[in-house]
Amino acid sequence: MRRRSRVMRRRSRVMRRRRSRRHEEERRRRHEERRRREEQIIMRRRSRRLEEQ
Repeated sequence: MRRRSRVMRRRSRVMRRRRSRRHEEERRRRHEERRRREEQIIMRRRSRRLEEQ
């Protein structure tokens, strides 16, 4: 059991290093998508308010 845990830890570390660039790119994409969605929602709310007035 101890050996296994050590190996898993090493693997996780290596995977983290390998993923770093891809992971950050994915994070940026998701962040941009969220921003766009939020902006769209805000615009819709504004348009609705204008229509109500």
